Amino acid sequence: MAIYQPSKDVLLAAINAQNSLTIKATDIIYSAPKDIRGTDQETTTQRNTLVKVSAAPVGSTWTGKKNVFYNRLKLSDLTTLIGDTLQVGSVDKLYDALVGLNNRYGFAFEEADLENSDLEWEPDGRTGSLELIAKADSLGWIGMVTFKLAKGDESLQSAVTVTTLNGLKYPNGDMGSVAQTATIAEIYSYPFDFTTQRDALLAFEPGVLSAGTTLNNLVGILNPITGTTWVASNAASWGLLGAEITYNGLNKAEFPTNSKYKYAMAIKLPATTTNIKGTLYVQYNDPDDPNEV
Repeated sequence: MAIYQPSKDVLLAAINAQNSLTIKATDIIYSAPKDIRGTDQETTTQRNTLVKVSAAPVGSTWTGKKNVFYNRLKLSDLTTLIGDTLQVGSVDKLYDALVGLNNRYGFAFEEADLENSDLEWEPDGRTGSLELIAKADSLGWIGMVTFKLAKGDESLQSAVTVTTLNGLKYPNGDMGSVAQTATIAEIYSYPFDFTTQRDALLAFEPGVLSAGTTLNNLVGILNPITGTTWVASNAASWGLLGAEITYNGLNKAEFPTNSKYKYAMAIKLPATTTNIKGTLYVQYNDPDDPNEV
């Protein structure tokens, strides 16, 4: 189970990857996870959690149900990664702090993961303590951990209330006054480096992506690097079927890409994908030559 993505997305991606499937989130429902620590099932599977995955009763192309064994992460392990102190803004309940904590530390906690604990502040309002307690039915987390609190700065999402940019344009070409209803693909793809896939990427040619090997190969390249569950279907979330490769070659100055990359592939997302809109720019370089001096 990964830390920096929503638990349900990570679990579905693992199921698909381990079984060469393309199940969509709308195809299935999860049972409440069962803690199997200290049981024969843990000994046999070397996993701490059992969840039953069933086909959704409406709209799913799948039938039946399967038991899935996996490891939920211990909240107590977070102190190894980030220490025992959290910086938090001026709030008194955990749910009010989740946006800031996720932004500051890169987590993807949801209210479904954690109890809405009180932030216990000292009289000076500068220090305190917080118990993070996993809900029993959290798909990704188990246990609890106590953090020290330090008064931190506010998150942008809580401090910036004006969310449009009048007179300016977003990277997708929309004027800043236009409210965005989906992730902007140009911004989403900017941080990723696909240099390790240079040879495979150069083989892609412009054209619409239909079902088949080319589309499957692209999904296989994108998912490990982005950590997102792209699928080779017309799913509303992360579906690539019908996307169009409009360019693949040397990077261009007019692209909203990082100029340090030699190559760029532009992928216009299909209208059927509604959670992310625009054009993905897959950026990559020639790999370093270990023999070059």
